[in-house]
Amino acid sequence: MFALLFRCRHDREDTHAMARIIDTWSRWTRERRTLGRALAASIFLQCGAVAGTPGLRALLTGGGPDKENNTAQIEEHLRFVTSLVPASPGRIVLFADGKPKSRSLSYTDSTHLTEGQRALDVLLPNDGLGAKVLTRVPDVGAPLDGASRLPSIESGFSRLASMSGRTPVLIYFAGHGSVTQNKAKTSVYNLWGDEDLDPATLVREIDTLPRRVPVTLVMAQCFSGGFANVLFKKANPDLGLSDRLVTGFFSAESDREAAGCGTETNSPDYQDFSSYFFGALSGRDRLGHEITGADYDGDGKVSCHEAYCYAMIHDESIDTPVCTSLIFLRRYADMADSEIFACPWHQVVEAATPAQRAVLEALSAKLGVDGEDRLLAAYDRLMFADPIGQPAQIQAFRETQDRLNAMRMERLHALFVKWPDLRWRDSKGYNKAARGAATDLGKEDARCQEIIRLGDAYFRADDALDNEEALLVRFTDVAEAVLRARYLRDEKGNADTKARFEALWKAEQQPLPLAAPAQ
Repeated sequence: MFALLFRCRHDREDTHAMARIIDTWSRWTRERRTLGRALAASIFLQCGAVAGTPGLRALLTGGGPDKENNTAQIEEHLRFVTSLVPASPGRIVLFADGKPKSRSLSYTDSTHLTEGQRALDVLLPNDGLGAKVLTRVPDVGAPLDGASRLPSIESGFSRLASMSGRTPVLIYFAGHGSVTQNKAKTSVYNLWGDEDLDPATLVREIDTLPRRVPVTLVMAQCFSGGFANVLFKKANPDLGLSDRLVTGFFSAESDREAAGCGTETNSPDYQDFSSYFFGALSGRDRLGHEITGADYDGDGKVSCHEAYCYAMIHDESIDTPVCTSLIFLRRYADMADSEIFACPWHQVVEAATPAQRAVLEALSAKLGVDGEDRLLAAYDRLMFADPIGQPAQIQAFRETQDRLNAMRMERLHALFVKWPDLRWRDSKGYNKAARGAATDLGKEDARCQEIIRLGDAYFRADDALDNEEALLVRFTDVAEAVLRARYLRDEKGNADTKARFEALWKAEQQPLPLAAPAQ
């Protein structure tokens, strides 16, 4: 082992050899437990390993708070982002309970379902008759450095803080989020073992890093936008801006849920913000497909701002991404809604960056709004429509809902006559009745297929309404960011505030030095 370390000292550009050394070291220390993490990091530093690694350090954290909520999609997010950061002492991967051989991950398997069982699951959607939830060991594509828990996060930051140089730091979280029920209503990230990470704690950890090191924070969980308060001292807007510059990109507004935490393993069937964000930055999505068109200003590179805007356009989910510059502007560029959303369209487009203009034009087309008053039309639909959706979407939802309900009541009536226990989920004969009903449904192939098709159509129509609301939020958010930035720059306000905004804005325009994902 020490011979390998000595060799790395004289060959700092051999990153593949470095990765093998790190993996070997990790296994050796885990098996023998003779050297602590701090000593290991010290030896690597003294050998010059950090100086020879690619230009990014990262703390990558994922997983749910328990086995049931530690799902396959979260694992896949972490695996994708981990693949973009080459192995080095500066890459720290934390997941769930941190035990690579623990069956801590939940996923669904629908391959065992017969057509009759699929149809019965549509008829009885609240009975949980669908895909079976299974467990397995995690596979994030890299050795785990610990659990998704506060002590491991603190150790990870200590390890990053001990490293010299100005190599940028990426902090990534993928999992579940919630909102505390106290008066402050704080967004928190749900760690393993029902621990919570709040923005103030994250700020305290980030502050341990050297001031000159650029930090990018990306979070993919419900209510993650609340973590944009890392801009402020102790994550409290009332205390003013922090001395530390952190750029952040978050999958959802602080009061909204996010996508991408399901148990399904059929990857093409779900969308989420962080997959598009990192796909645009790296040039390939998590399925290995090439991504083009994210370099909106044509300068030959994709910035975080451009990747953020790319995700705004292409992510077909309930995600409502926000970034630190928007939260800054909401705090320091005081504009009334009437000033923002009554603004003529041509003024918004003129003030937008190429990436923002692409979002506004693409979402205008998706939302079916046009003309000079399109911001106001979108605002009115978002604030006053019930349900929120375009007429064709609302009609499709109501029609499929009515057809499905009619089919459901007709078929259940016949099934209840033969299998009366099917009506009562807690009856002793329920399981036998469910098996018998599924068998009977399977004998009527055409009717069975019709039930399944109706169920799929209903869920697509329901999702379309949810996604339409998300598109409206994104559209109005981007327009708001454009106009608040113009207002802040044009107003003769506080020069220091303007300078701080421009520094943050410039930082968001930088790319991340990610590796190309495996094809």
